[in-house]
Amino acid sequence: MAIYYNLNGSTAQTTELIKPDLDYDFTAINISNTHSSNDATIDLFISDPVNVKNYYYIKNVKIPSGASVILNESFNYNIDFGLYLSIGSSDTVDVIIT
Repeated sequence: MAIYYNLNGSTAQTTELIKPDLDYDFTAINISNTHSSNDATIDLFISDPVNVKNYYYIKNVKIPSGASVILNESFNYNIDFGLYLSIGSSDTVDVIIT
């Protein structure tokens, strides 16, 4: 089962992609910059709600307009942390988790 997001930084700059405590297996995360001219700056991280600490897969990565970042590692996601994506206030990105 794939998960899809259309994200706009003007409405939400940090989005919960996968809830904490969710047992979910996925093989890839595709993050595409859909803005017509500007780079998108992204952070992909898990967050520990108990210790209020973030652990970053990628941080401050710039994606050029029309380009994508693909993380294609197998993820067995069954930890107590949530998976989150932060984008800039003027960024627009699509996210596909498969």
